[in-house]
Amino acid sequence: MVPPSILPIVGTIVAPAYFNINFSTLIAAVQNANTDILSLLLGNGPGGNGLTLFAPTNAAFEAAGITDVNGADAVLAYHVIDGTIMASMLPTTSGSAAEVVTLGGNIYLTNAGGDVSINGTSTVVAKDITGSNGVVHVIDRTLIPPTNTINEIVSSFASGNPAEFSLLATALARASLGDFFAGDGPYTVFAPTDAAFIAAGLTESVINETDPTAVAGILTHHVVEPNVYVFSTDLSDGAVPMLNGQNVTISLGNLTVQDAAGTNPPAGLVAPLLNVLATNGVVHVIDKVLLPAN
Repeated sequence: MVPPSILPIVGTIVAPAYFNINFSTLIAAVQNANTDILSLLLGNGPGGNGLTLFAPTNAAFEAAGITDVNGADAVLAYHVIDGTIMASMLPTTSGSAAEVVTLGGNIYLTNAGGDVSINGTSTVVAKDITGSNGVVHVIDRTLIPPTNTINEIVSSFASGNPAEFSLLATALARASLGDFFAGDGPYTVFAPTDAAFIAAGLTESVINETDPTAVAGILTHHVVEPNVYVFSTDLSDGAVPMLNGQNVTISLGNLTVQDAAGTNPPAGLVAPLLNVLATNGVVHVIDKVLLPAN
């Protein structure tokens, strides 16, 4: 026997979460959202071919640092694809992520023969839970749609207290690349911290006294070529071509990036600050400046 208020939910893609205590945060987010969200999740999608829901567990919300689910409409829509996409139908990838359209923006999926991951931070932990109006895949970290360009992220940190990426911002301005990361991209950027610039002897005064062409040559050795989204889950051991025409070498075992100059020790990937998603790319923070061969 099912109460009439719950009957519309039974059998749909909402049901596995509604009747499972491990998804109480997701259900709370739906209940606190605009009524259109619940209507959407109980329907067959704008295209009439069902829906695909990437459903975050309670732990997934905690992992993303989300404690207040009020007004989470944009976040919820970011987890829904218009159409029924079984796991076998997800795009396969090699070296870069595949762009997938959701009702709340694009997500970036890595599916290279192992775990399926989204935006480099969330893993699909259960697949193909079917309902009358689509399918559910469970994920272990809630997805948050990006709102800022890479340029805006750098500027925001540079003006923060304490400041970070201020020397990166100085270098971009010196090289006349101040608006470069405001473009469409997508760009994958290895971003050195201020401490990394100082360790390389590239203080603010030195940067501003250096030939802009030389500064640009260093900066473009931090941008992956071609323009693609490369998350940490897309990286593999070996060479990665950069925008200046030279390669860096990735070592996943050591979490390092070896520049073309052969600097020793190589730059380290800062694990907690990988996969910073922007509206026009992704940023990985590193602890040393990458130097080109010349």
